[in-house]
Amino acid sequence: MYMKKCRTSLFFAAAALCVFAGYLAAAPADFVERVEISGNVTVKTKKITKEIAVRAGDIFSEEVIRGDVKRIYDMEKFENVSVDISTGASGTVIRFDVQEKPRLKKFKFVGNKEVSSGMLLEKITLSGGDYFAVSDVMNEIRAIQDLYREEGFSKVAVSHFIGEPDNKGKSTVTFYIEEGKKILISGINLPGVKSYSVKKIKSLMELKKKQIFNPEKLDADIAKIKEFYKNRGYARFEISAPYISYSEDGAFAQLTIFVYERGKFRLGEVTFEGAVLKDSSKFADFMKPAKFKKDKVYSRKNEEQFTASINALYADDGYLKLLIVPEYSYDVGNVNILYKVHEGEQIRINSIYIEGARRTKEFVIRREIHVDENDPFKLKEVRESQRRIFNLGFFSDVQIIPTDTHIPDKMDLTFKVQEQQTGMLSVGAGYSSVDRLVGTMQISETNFRGMGQKLSLMWEFGARRKNYNLSFTEPYFFGKNLSFNASIYDIERVKEYVSSSTVTDKYREHKRGGSICFGKRFKDIYSANVTYSYESLKLFDTDDIYMLGQKAIADSRGITSSVRTSVQRDSRDYFLDPTTGSLYKFSEDTAMGIFGGQNFFHRERLQISYFFPIVWKLVFVSNFELGAVSGYGSTPDVPVYERFYVGGGESIRGYDYRGEIGPAEGGRFMNVNNFELKFPLVRENNMTILQWAFFFDFGGTWLERRDVEWAYGTTDNNFKRGWGMGIRFKIPAFPVRLDWAKGLDHVKGESETQWYFTIGDIFW
Repeated sequence: MYMKKCRTSLFFAAAALCVFAGYLAAAPADFVERVEISGNVTVKTKKITKEIAVRAGDIFSEEVIRGDVKRIYDMEKFENVSVDISTGASGTVIRFDVQEKPRLKKFKFVGNKEVSSGMLLEKITLSGGDYFAVSDVMNEIRAIQDLYREEGFSKVAVSHFIGEPDNKGKSTVTFYIEEGKKILISGINLPGVKSYSVKKIKSLMELKKKQIFNPEKLDADIAKIKEFYKNRGYARFEISAPYISYSEDGAFAQLTIFVYERGKFRLGEVTFEGAVLKDSSKFADFMKPAKFKKDKVYSRKNEEQFTASINALYADDGYLKLLIVPEYSYDVGNVNILYKVHEGEQIRINSIYIEGARRTKEFVIRREIHVDENDPFKLKEVRESQRRIFNLGFFSDVQIIPTDTHIPDKMDLTFKVQEQQTGMLSVGAGYSSVDRLVGTMQISETNFRGMGQKLSLMWEFGARRKNYNLSFTEPYFFGKNLSFNASIYDIERVKEYVSSSTVTDKYREHKRGGSICFGKRFKDIYSANVTYSYESLKLFDTDDIYMLGQKAIADSRGITSSVRTSVQRDSRDYFLDPTTGSLYKFSEDTAMGIFGGQNFFHRERLQISYFFPIVWKLVFVSNFELGAVSGYGSTPDVPVYERFYVGGGESIRGYDYRGEIGPAEGGRFMNVNNFELKFPLVRENNMTILQWAFFFDFGGTWLERRDVEWAYGTTDNNFKRGWGMGIRFKIPAFPVRLDWAKGLDHVKGESETQWYFTIGDIFW
């Protein structure tokens, strides 16, 4: 019996050992034992390892490996990347086999006589030491050909040869150039032009008689002529391919372009065939905004706007392969259009990729993407995700790249980002009319550790201002859609009063405090915040004239312990430089006796801003702000340092921050109105880098509502006006403003003009 029990126990023990041994043998394969890099010659292994995410000890993931392959390709140094996965002694072994692109040593040019090698090198983007592919060389050939055509050599031919690499792995690329002859235009003929003068049609063309002949410009000119006629009712208009006759010596070209006008038409009947998923009767709703109306003169531009609206309607539901084929029929003076609609199938998102992110963690970008894999490829939602990524402020460009897959109804979605500088270390000095000479040291990072966090440390020092400020923001607290901000500060500042003839120091103010804020976002454009602030304040060195009378300001101390609640609706397209949308913001501050608070008041503020695109890239901005503050309890009269002051670069430009608008001791009611017209001077990657602005501001502050005088003037209770102009330029992470402003309602003796150099938009 005993032996039987022993045999049974041994059997189960052996079985358990077998199961455990099997687990030990199988489980490690789920983990990465080591990562190897092979095939690299000039690129150091450490550089490649730094780019990839997989590490020894990680859980094996095919998705991570696929992302790593893309990241290696993104280094733009390799022609081919393959992955070998094998089982090692204690886990999975991953080996990335890479094949490097050739490296450029230098360029040589053979055969160029009329165009110097220096001019050619200016057009070329590659430089010595760069890795390149054959496609890169072909791009350089096209750049060389474009330069020659601009110079009049329309028959230029360019070939290339890539030499053997030297002992450093670098190759010389030689371009062989056959320039041909420079060709000028001897004349342009336009037979068939009847409804307009030949001079008018020629004015549409960039090419002119006695100018250099450029075939690409000729193609563009033909397109301009066609567009001109099609947008003016000539629905059956046709234009021939150009006939080019050359002189005997090949130095001149005569251009002949036949024009067939074929009459002017109005829009007749518009019908649809094949629309099942959408009610085609509702397509007519798009005709009025597009100015595409029956009995109106036909315009191809208006027709394209109309069909684009239908395409957008389908694309917003994931029907990206919609095909609208028009069939035109003509009767007396009318063009009738039958649109055959091929809806295709709804496209779903197969995989979502991120490209171009070097420093920024991928999860920081992905949490701004509001579409998931296997979702319908709704273009509106995809573009909203693009906007949200752009509004992070970490990228100078964000592109949407849909890619076909082997699955007919699925497409891959790639967000390709271009990172920009987000950190700043600055040491300098500045001068303002309020604070005089101020030295500054600042460290700020809006993408701290690549995790989307914001960190700022600032120290300002001067005779009239000292400031220490430390701030930290986590936009996704504990990974939730909840923001967190904490800040501490210590500010000492001289407050002044500006009279008609003198500027006098009123008192010194020393603030110490901090705040903690939590915020929640809703439905992309709504947010709510709760902020607790604690501040200890001391007023001292008060000028004698302010110790007496109704405007008394005495040396004092106080503690303000307050809670602010705010709600916001923000539909701006890009918060650093909005071109459309609006901003609604309301806040309520309540100072109470909690944690030793000695001041009791409540303050309400309302801000409404609108951004209107006008024409081209012109943007008109209107901003309205209203505020009120009232004391209660033991401090029914609101302390001067909690009242409203307007003026300066952040509100009504053209006036000093204090003393020139409203009561000298501040107001309990406030109104600010700003109007601004902005237009771009320099743009890159569809972003405005430098822009000019004209503005007009007006507003004021008042002790009581009954004090408001509804007129412009020079008294404390009048509205004050200012106007001016300025430059806005965007440096990485934030915009900078330089404004000149003139106040229109100054009293005698005050300076009428002001200069302001400020960071950030006035309408934040």
